[in-house]
Amino acid sequence: QRVRSGAAMRVGKHKPTCDPLLGAPFGANFVVETGGGEARLVRDQRTIEEIDASVTEVAASLGGASADATNAELNDERE
Repeated sequence: QRVRSGAAMRVGKHKPTCDPLLGAPFGANFVVETGGGEARLVRDQRTIEEIDASVTEVAASLGGASADATNAELNDERE
């Protein structure tokens, strides 16, 4: 899909416009903000490392693995 001014794109169940993507540097992070029945892309100034830490923290608080858990102790018993 081409990114054009005024064009809408599907992000999950929302369809914000592509306008904030135009002129943004490659690798820029965005978040979908919803409100008033409308969705829009907003530039997220956090680094990918900060976003990853936030996601890991939230996942751990939901009863998942701890933030420093690894899969080093798993055994694959398939042959």
